Amino acid sequence: MAKKKQEQEQQGQEEHVMAVLDKRTNKTAVVSKMNEQDGSLEIVPPDKKNNNSFLKLDRTSPLELFFTNFKNQYNNPTSFSFFLIPLAVLEKTLNAVIQIRKGEDPGPEGKKNW
Repeated sequence: MAKKKQEQEQQGQEEHVMAVLDKRTNKTAVVSKMNEQDGSLEIVPPDKKNNNSFLKLDRTSPLELFFTNFKNQYNNPTSFSFFLIPLAVLEKTLNAVIQIRKGEDPGPEGKKNW
């Protein structure tokens, strides 16, 4: 039982998600789906209850679709910032991003994730 829990924790540390910061509202979200036709994104709040909805990315896999969409975003910019964040530190990292965006110091705990 302990071995299975350890494997799940290790897998959670290796998984990454694409987080989004809306610069207009300083709200964060996580990408849940990416439309291959038009490059649009579906997002959900970064709550643990939505963990199963998060689009999980493997850092070592090709992200050709992402870069295609990134180019589209570059050519037609919006007010969003994107971050590739390890799932294990998602909440702390997004809190630190919001604090920094507001001009606040995230403190030593928030800085550990950078």
